[in-house]
Amino acid sequence: MLSLPSGKEYERPGRGTIEDRELRAVLYKSFQIISKDPSTGKQIRHSLIPKIYLKKYGIDNLWKYDLPHGWRLVYSLAVMEGEELCLIVE
Repeated sequence: MLSLPSGKEYERPGRGTIEDRELRAVLYKSFQIISKDPSTGKQIRHSLIPKIYLKKYGIDNLWKYDLPHGWRLVYSLAVMEGEELCLIVE
């Protein structure tokens, strides 16, 4: 199981526009879903991963999780020191 991003900013309603608060809530729920099943998103074929992501982040896989209102969460999965990690790319 993956760990959720640290910090309480995703847990509380906070300030900002209605859209900001909605996005924050959707992201938190998405992080919970992905932490339980990292392969819940759609895997992007390696040939379609933007070269900038390969170079900048050194990733070898990319996943997309659709959010409401046309938003998306793009992430990569990795294992470091025996622990499965999720790198939020976009």
